[in-house]
Amino acid sequence: MIFSLIFLAMAEIPTGSTIQKAASIDIPPDGFTAVSSLITEIIPEAIPVDDTQGEGEGLGCDYTYGISDVLVSLDVDQATITPQNGYLTLDIVILLSLNSATDRFGLDFVVDSCGWFDSASQCNGYVTPLPVNAQARLDLTLIDPDGDGIQELDATISNLVLDYTVDAENFELECVVGSILDALNWIGVDVYSFVFDLVAPTLQEELEQELPELEETIEEAFANATINQELEIDQTVMTLQLSPEEINILPEGLRVSFDGMTNVAETAECILSLDTGNSVSTPGEPNPIGELQEQADLGIAIQDEFVNQALYSLWRGGVLCQTIDEDTFALDTSILNLLTGNSFTEIFEETKPMILEVIPLSPPTVNMQESDHVGVSIKDLQLDFITEIDHRRVRVLSISLEALAELLLNFDANTGLLEGQLQIDPSYVVATIGSNEFRPNESQQITDSFVEQFPSILDLVGLEEILGDLTFTLPSVEGIGVNQLLTASTGSAQTDLGLYSSIGPVPYTGGCSEDGEAGCSTTRLPSGKGLLLFMVAILGYLRRRAR
Repeated sequence: MIFSLIFLAMAEIPTGSTIQKAASIDIPPDGFTAVSSLITEIIPEAIPVDDTQGEGEGLGCDYTYGISDVLVSLDVDQATITPQNGYLTLDIVILLSLNSATDRFGLDFVVDSCGWFDSASQCNGYVTPLPVNAQARLDLTLIDPDGDGIQELDATISNLVLDYTVDAENFELECVVGSILDALNWIGVDVYSFVFDLVAPTLQEELEQELPELEETIEEAFANATINQELEIDQTVMTLQLSPEEINILPEGLRVSFDGMTNVAETAECILSLDTGNSVSTPGEPNPIGELQEQADLGIAIQDEFVNQALYSLWRGGVLCQTIDEDTFALDTSILNLLTGNSFTEIFEETKPMILEVIPLSPPTVNMQESDHVGVSIKDLQLDFITEIDHRRVRVLSISLEALAELLLNFDANTGLLEGQLQIDPSYVVATIGSNEFRPNESQQITDSFVEQFPSILDLVGLEEILGDLTFTLPSVEGIGVNQLLTASTGSAQTDLGLYSSIGPVPYTGGCSEDGEAGCSTTRLPSGKGLLLFMVAILGYLRRRAR
């Protein structure tokens, strides 16, 4: 068959089991560039410094000093986050300047106890931008502060070290007594380093106060990736859980792995006789850390077993069981003739009302090998056409379908709008007769015509409205957000789902609030008739992040 998959050593996953490493978020070394840009927003542009007085000694000479009206200006020239073995390093190049030509600081020196060398002077000056290198360590760990078994990411910045080289060319210093600089230099006081050494502790303290904001930003981002909620789809309530369980940091990149689980409370009546109590398990391993399937700043890999469990849960809850009658969409026997090449014209010379029952004999499964988008194989989807003959309710025809459903993710980088559209390509439809008592000799013609006319049934029933769509606006943080989104297969067997995004400055600012407002538009899934429902699991992370 078109969509048959070869499962070597295929196993099964019992209902409600936790899928280990169900999903992962990967950031390669180059992907930290966008995160690093947030540092620019955190570090202040200016720092006031308190007036300071003090005293010192050099070569047996005493001196006193006073510095006043100092204003530190900061400009982040470069900021990088680099993965190491087990941790990340922050490297920030800050261009530091003191005051300006029109607003100078004051510097007073008195050198005494040196006999003829005693000197005193008042100076004023400013310092043109001088590079200061700030380096710190960023540790990411998982903790369970509430003791509820759900781990949270904890980010800690430590070991902040400042390094700078003072260059006299950056100083513009004027003193009433010019020899004061020579006097200070003679007793071992480098005025230029002296001034910077007074300012450095203030800069260190300010950075230590501001950098924790980066910790909070990182923690909040991953907190949004933790899901523990119930999704109501028609009358089916599916539990969806996703929580971080492991962090790996290597020079090749960072990976956060998540355990996941989906389940429904009970099996729908229409599925009771069909349910094996297990979803499909397939062999395969995730790509090595740092090896993204597509060039991107961030990659999300969702294991096919997790997607299959979600699809199985929805199937088990009866979402795909449908009865299309006059209460939903009125059909009559003319549609049967349309689909079968008029094979039933002699039986139904006059049209009669018809009921279409949809019976999903098997759960759908993700199929990343047959689709360029996000593919789902629909197997054994039985369609029973029922009408009245001789005052009896009769199943006139039963056809089993196989099809490929594809989820297309359309992302607008200007607005941040992500739109998911599900389509079924008629060219992939395979029809198999299950029951055809009235026209058994025309079974081949019926299946051929059914496949050929399948677009007509989609239009007639209004598939686009039945399947619906899902749209929402992705958020941005401090002007940084997703500017490209791609899908591709991933993993050693190329059966897992990969979402890859480039991150950088974006023009949009929207996002979803808890009530769906704040620029977030979500189309509610109608009547549970949609095969679209599988995207709820596929986009679980993005949906939660958008809120």
